Amino acid sequence: RILTRRVGLLHLIAGVEAACPMLELVTPRDHAMRGWLRGLDRFRDIAIELLTSPKVAEAFDLSKEPDKLRDRYGRHLWGQACLLARRMVERGVPVMAHIG
Repeated sequence: RILTRRVGLLHLIAGVEAACPMLELVTPRDHAMRGWLRGLDRFRDIAIELLTSPKVAEAFDLSKEPDKLRDRYGRHLWGQACLLARRMVERGVPVMAHIG
């Protein structure tokens, strides 16, 4: 299921990239926008790396946690999100925020 979403995202990105020739930028203001768009490429690359990383997939796999621990956190969205946040911090994510 997660892999299907990742593949869908990659197809979406490819579609946006294919549409870029239609977004030809010509004015000085647009030239400044070009730099901003190039910055988006960096974020896109980071997002793709994040979405396709086996290390990230493993960190999101809550089924690796013992049932007893998952039960202690609660088998509801809030509890499982807190467990996931703990797993992210254990793997070096510097900041976690859970809104819900």
